[in-house]
Amino acid sequence: MTTEYKVQYIMFDKTKINIPDAYEWLIKNKYKISKVDETATHFRFRQYEISYLTIIGYTVYKTILVDDIITMVVAYPYNKSKIKTAIE
Repeated sequence: MTTEYKVQYIMFDKTKINIPDAYEWLIKNKYKISKVDETATHFRFRQYEISYLTIIGYTVYKTILVDDIITMVVAYPYNKSKIKTAIE
């Protein structure tokens, strides 16, 4: 079974990679490079706006550690039919 997901953004640890190498990784792996958001510890590359993901029903988020340099925040579609209530 295949699970649908969309990568909301990709973060690179600034202490372990520089911008040119992050760009190279993104290009090699076919991710978008638009604007880089720089925090104190990471370079962050947004793939989708949260507002867009919400509109198309992707509202469940999970952080995935790819390796010691790269972290992704992944959005999954909300599937009400898979959620059991306390009454059921």
